Amino acid sequence: MVFTVWGQNKNPELGVKIEKVYTLASQNVQQGLQEANSLLAEIDDYESYYDKAVIYTVVANITMWNGKYDQGIALIEKAIDLIEGKEHDMLYSQTQQILAYAYIAMYRYGDAFKLYSNMIVDDKFGSKENRDFFRKTSKFDFGVLNSLIGRKKEALALYLEAEKYQTDSKMISAYWEQKAQLYIANSFYFFNKKDSANYYYNRYKNLEKEQGETLAIPYVHWYEGNKAYYDADYKMAIKKYNQYEKSLTDKFNKTDDEMLIRKARAFYSIGQLDSALVNLEMVKDSNYLKKEPYLNPEFFKIQHDIYSDKKDEKLADEYLMKYIAAQERFGQFKMNTLESLYELKENETKVEQEIVKSDLKYYNNYLWIALGGSVMCFVGFTLWKQKKEKKKFDALMQRTEDKTPLNTSFESNTNTTEIKDEKVEALIHQIKELQEQGFFLKQKTTLYNTAKKLKTNTSYLSTVINTHLGTTFSAFVNEIRIDYIINELKTNKQLRSYSVKAIAEEIGYKSADSFSKYFKQNTGLSPSSYIKKLNKDS
Repeated sequence: MVFTVWGQNKNPELGVKIEKVYTLASQNVQQGLQEANSLLAEIDDYESYYDKAVIYTVVANITMWNGKYDQGIALIEKAIDLIEGKEHDMLYSQTQQILAYAYIAMYRYGDAFKLYSNMIVDDKFGSKENRDFFRKTSKFDFGVLNSLIGRKKEALALYLEAEKYQTDSKMISAYWEQKAQLYIANSFYFFNKKDSANYYYNRYKNLEKEQGETLAIPYVHWYEGNKAYYDADYKMAIKKYNQYEKSLTDKFNKTDDEMLIRKARAFYSIGQLDSALVNLEMVKDSNYLKKEPYLNPEFFKIQHDIYSDKKDEKLADEYLMKYIAAQERFGQFKMNTLESLYELKENETKVEQEIVKSDLKYYNNYLWIALGGSVMCFVGFTLWKQKKEKKKFDALMQRTEDKTPLNTSFESNTNTTEIKDEKVEALIHQIKELQEQGFFLKQKTTLYNTAKKLKTNTSYLSTVINTHLGTTFSAFVNEIRIDYIINELKTNKQLRSYSVKAIAEEIGYKSADSFSKYFKQNTGLSPSSYIKKLNKDS
């Protein structure tokens, strides 16, 4: 483990004790925790604040391995208090990684997202080797978070980016390496890229041979269970998930909610409704209230399906409404993180440019060549960006010429569950009339107010929009507003002189930030860039 190396570099005696903690923990987490707590009891014997910070960090890590995340966070915060602002960037970065891991486990996804975003663009790691180590591990863990919130493509991209970084084998644990290959294989299998999945699974097998032991055995069962699940071999999936669950509990004393939800769906698919409910009940632990807002909407959808089959209409309707609400929350969180990812990529690029500048001072003989290359790259990047923005702008112009909305369509989605056709068509017609009247450009346009206006209930309205228009209510309203303002700005020169905030208020947004976020998300351009190009072409 990484802490063994650091401990030996700073304090060889402490390094030996830390190595013993991790050796025991890799065999049995409870024994590892006992040894860690023994080390914590000796903390006052160490005069160095750095040694104390290392101890707090190690004990926090092992405590979290035992599923005690609140205690782990309290310990890691003590370590951060000791070293924050001092020249110990490697250790500080490790504390941030462990803290982010705890946030994920406690369903504090927003907090975890912020930490990973900062770690990926941080440039205070000292050597290139250290920098690559933290880029590799942070990007991989960030991929795990993206997968949990349904951003599977982004997760796979982050896993593969992490693979590009070359690091000293002493810095990366054999367990981590094996687990990483299985995660990448799983992502490829999810997208039905079985050749690529097999390639990374074989890499895992080769690592297993080289390292002489199977360290990631729980995740082998996990991967095999997921493969069977994706192939609709539900009985095999259940068998493998049971093995995964047992090995995960034995090794780390924890469960996996995502696996329990998939296993519940597998049981439902083979007609074992009560077994499906048992697995869903296991998700409802003591942290249920904290994690409910971030649970995969499938958790509620399965229960709706089960109670529908059991003819319990009251519970079926209750879980349908929870499912719809979960889709709204999940979708909103994904949209917020998408905007943050755009900013993250920009920041990461800036940091990499600063790193290059820093490295160049050590190569004076090549300064002018490097400078010339940088200028060429900058000019090329600027021209490429201008060309890209022009394409986006031209596409928007074409869209306004054709009077075509961005994404909103009032055509029924034939691949979704049918509700009575006549009733649906009548409701969709009413929604279209509200759009033409400018109803959705008002600030107080909510799902409740819209349902009230249409003399229906929120659950039914949301279901129609979800299943027949293929979007959520909030996304539907945002698309209408952005489509409207694109056309208005093109034809109304006076409107272009308004501030972004004033334009936002014109179409129902309370803040300029919200308007700018959705405008860029839907068009690829910021409002100010769009207006600037309109004025230039006028």
